[in-house]
Amino acid sequence: MDDNMSYDESIKDERQHEITIKSRRVDPPSHYAFQIDSYSVLSEIEMKKCESGDFEVDGYMCKASNGFLVNNSCTFGVEVSILKASNKGERLTIFREPQQDTYFWTLYSFSAKTNQSYISEPFNVKGRKWRMEIYPNGNSLGKTSHISLYLKLDNSETIPLGKKIYAKFLLGVYNFSAKKYIDKSYEHWFKTPGHGDGFDEFLSRREISTHSQNDAFYLKARIVAMSTVDEF
Repeated sequence: MDDNMSYDESIKDERQHEITIKSRRVDPPSHYAFQIDSYSVLSEIEMKKCESGDFEVDGYMCKASNGFLVNNSCTFGVEVSILKASNKGERLTIFREPQQDTYFWTLYSFSAKTNQSYISEPFNVKGRKWRMEIYPNGNSLGKTSHISLYLKLDNSETIPLGKKIYAKFLLGVYNFSAKKYIDKSYEHWFKTPGHGDGFDEFLSRREISTHSQNDAFYLKARIVAMSTVDEF
């Protein structure tokens, strides 16, 4: 590997169940490396896709790609020949089970809900505010036939330009026939505060009767893996 390429050691705290990924660009020709140590942990949380943030080279936006796996460490890199030196890096940390308590949300008088959507109070996970959003009469593919349910970053949150926040999460609704919450799992890279993602067809409206009691609808959200990102 090029002697000009430098890596910071990965930091791993088993008590916090986290992976720290660091990368750094150095002297021209400009290099950018995106290194993921303890790569097997990403498989354990079944992450489908992991990308570097966008980085700028002489006015052009780039992204690291084409990686190789050696001894459970995966490195992605790109080399760009430019005239100006650059020295910036990106640190991405993935936390397993970052949320200490499951968030519960109860909607009363559910059959009387007439707004297109409703948003929960915010709940905090690893310093970021999240909300649930429900469409009682469905949204997009679930319009009129299903209840749609999403997780979203609060509008007050900020994300560095070109970066994303990864979250793998469970959204659930209580089933009174089964006497337990029925969960669905989803993952998404969030890049826009206020934008939600999840399930257009979370629950068929024909099944509402088995999931409500006294016209109350009981929901929950739990983030099971989440990233934090900062530049250095």
